[in-house]
Amino acid sequence: MSSAEKNPFLQGTLPGLFVRTAAPILLVMATNGLVNIADAWYLGRYTGQPALTAVTIVFPLYLVMIALATLVGGGMASMLARALGADEEEQARIVFSSANWLALIAAIIVAAVFQLFGTWTTLALSGGNAMLADAGHTYLEILVWGSPVFFVLSVNGDAFRCEGRMNLVAAIALLVNAANIAFNYVLIARLGYGVAGAATGTVLAQCTALVFAASIRRRDKGILACQRLKWRLGSMEASRILALGAPQSLTFLGLSVHASAVLFMLQQHAGDSYSATVAAYGIVSRIMTFLYLPMIGLALAMQTIAGNNFGAGLFARSNSSLKIALAASLIYCAGMELIMWQTRTWLGSQFVNEPATVEAFARIVPIVTACYFLQGPIMMTGFYFQAVGEAAKTALLTLPRLWLIAIPLVFALPSFLGERGIWIASPVTDILMLCVTIAVLAASAMRREWRYGLFRETLDAGLGRSSDLVASSNVAIEK
Repeated sequence: MSSAEKNPFLQGTLPGLFVRTAAPILLVMATNGLVNIADAWYLGRYTGQPALTAVTIVFPLYLVMIALATLVGGGMASMLARALGADEEEQARIVFSSANWLALIAAIIVAAVFQLFGTWTTLALSGGNAMLADAGHTYLEILVWGSPVFFVLSVNGDAFRCEGRMNLVAAIALLVNAANIAFNYVLIARLGYGVAGAATGTVLAQCTALVFAASIRRRDKGILACQRLKWRLGSMEASRILALGAPQSLTFLGLSVHASAVLFMLQQHAGDSYSATVAAYGIVSRIMTFLYLPMIGLALAMQTIAGNNFGAGLFARSNSSLKIALAASLIYCAGMELIMWQTRTWLGSQFVNEPATVEAFARIVPIVTACYFLQGPIMMTGFYFQAVGEAAKTALLTLPRLWLIAIPLVFALPSFLGERGIWIASPVTDILMLCVTIAVLAASAMRREWRYGLFRETLDAGLGRSSDLVASSNVAIEK
């Protein structure tokens, strides 16, 4: 049986395939975001504003954990999708095994670093407030000790997605999210464990999902079945995973630094309203994360389809998947921006009762979302280049946003505009990133095989297996 006959991503109408692939991922991402929203609601309603502020303060450190999970899972997904598309089964197994080992190594590093610097860091982020620092440290410590489960679960979820088992991906995500919300309700709303309950509920839910995923792998008879894996760490595969995952991972790390910069500048410019503004910022961050996750889901669906088809040399199909993602992300972001503007006061009042926090939320939202409609298409472009193995272009479209633009602006603009400058940095960053994207695509278009700098049209020697598949297909057509 040929690769095209075995691989569901290489056949069928592309719009229908895109819907079937994207719908479960979008559902998964939406429910992931709903967990964050539910956590904030439980903490705000049942524990109070200080608990919500404490969790917001340590959010930058939690983003570091997400960055490491993305470093492994994102890089593995790029390699695994292309290996499966090219029908290279042994290579796929080595990539998957290496990613699981890297996940465990990442968890060990996280635990060691937290033991050394966790107390000092949480105290610094809290501005010296011992009560907030202690609550934040308790929350993060529980998540750190549960990080091996989090990292391995992330890798296996990405692997199921690359295999085209979207229903299974959705089932695992719905299981972990439903369990998370249920555990948090019991631990926070009923038992009153506050921030410790929020973190414990998350870890328990992830353990439940990992047990389920492991049972599936043990019964598997496919390419990545447990009995067919040698569970070794391939040095070449590991280095390639880290290289391909680095741009997306550094994006999350940049989000961590950005959030830390916002907290630091609020300490300097928010004055007596610091606590209320930080709580409002925490709500804004969770809602923006909720909106951001479906975009990642859309990008991952496109990445999976594009990676498989690019690996098989079917460039027309990989190009079309990008076009669909660009259009859908633009419509989504513009719609969400409009909704946020229209409902901001009502939305803030659903989380907390304190008028000062609600007012700060309503003041921040219109500024930070002013150019939100640009973010989706720019993200899709970066994910596409990662899917086709263009690590340099991926880096250029992801790293400058936070590291070279957003973070410096957060530090610079408040000097001229006060606290308002912290929030104005967001739309200015979107505009500047549009300029960066146009420049990258213009440079890419100078290579004749990339139409408009985006769409692959010709082959080169570096495509390897894809070239063989295309040649085989041409021979078959001629016969």
